[in-house]
Amino acid sequence: MISNYDAFSETSLKDFYEGYLNELEGHGKMLKAINRERKGEFNVNHFLLIFEAIRILPSFSKNIENQYKKELKAWMNVVSAARVNREIKTKMSDEQIAKHFIYLNDGIELNLTMDGQAQKVRKELQTAWDAFYAMIKNNNLS
Repeated sequence: MISNYDAFSETSLKDFYEGYLNELEGHGKMLKAINRERKGEFNVNHFLLIFEAIRILPSFSKNIENQYKKELKAWMNVVSAARVNREIKTKMSDEQIAKHFIYLNDGIELNLTMDGQAQKVRKELQTAWDAFYAMIKNNNLS
């Protein structure tokens, strides 16, 4: 889970999400090293454990909610700056754009992990984010 959004560009949406992808790749390498030590891999069981913790531990659920709010705010801030800088042009709201980036990340990561293909997350996410960015940069979305 990414938590230090301040390390990414605050003025360029493309630079922000590329920084995010690089950080995500670093997290992936760390998970791989841990999994090699434990002779396992991050899979659907880990997500089930997380979902169960959310259900039974109110503090864990609150932490997840606070992380989501922090992530949404970071994305909305950089989207707003990108709009002001004329990097993007679309009728979509800053919140809608931010949520698209977040939900693409969540969906791709969850699906690939459940399929045992977590190593493909960065590449697939980059492809999806690049395509979405091209649409909002060139005003191909209303």
